[in-house]
Amino acid sequence: MLLFIGGASIIWLVGLRIKYFMVTSILAVCLAPVVISFLTPYQKSRILTFFNPERDPLGAGYQIIQSKIGVGSGGLTGKGFLKGTQSYLEFLPEKHTDFIFTLYSEEFGFIGSIFLLLLYLVLIFRILRIGSLSRSFFGKFFCFGFGSAIFVYIAVNMSMVLGLVPIVGAPLPIMSYGGSSMLSMMMALGIVMSTRIYSREIIN
Repeated sequence: MLLFIGGASIIWLVGLRIKYFMVTSILAVCLAPVVISFLTPYQKSRILTFFNPERDPLGAGYQIIQSKIGVGSGGLTGKGFLKGTQSYLEFLPEKHTDFIFTLYSEEFGFIGSIFLLLLYLVLIFRILRIGSLSRSFFGKFFCFGFGSAIFVYIAVNMSMVLGLVPIVGAPLPIMSYGGSSMLSMMMALGIVMSTRIYSREIIN
């Protein structure tokens, strides 16, 4: 679904009429109950846990409860590098992958989190800027699609660890541990830099 959102942004940029997106959105809402009926038990549990994590505080709700405690305990300036209690006392599982933002927020606090968001904002802005200046249709669409995908992954990951959306296993770009995630990110950034170098060439 996350990849579909990035692809949808490219389709919108190509010039597909907005009414098709509206029709698709209405159909998706109408078909949601049908899709839920095909979900596996653990997927249904994640949705129920999202609405009420306290229903199973030592099971399905444990991760998100500990995540919110970790983010909140960071306060304004954080506890310091490698001094996060929730993370390093093993209260928070998977702190190096999907929940890396919890560890970061606990160590560097609200100010550090704002700084990280600003860095992501600069990265996305630069990618979109390179796309807007490129004369290559491929480069233009790739940069806008990649920038949209980064934004979606950041928004979903941070919302996930804060309990605003269900846990879906979306990595935080560049920060989350994972070979395939990092490899694909570096390859995409390489294409963006190539687009910047050859921005004056027209490639359909």
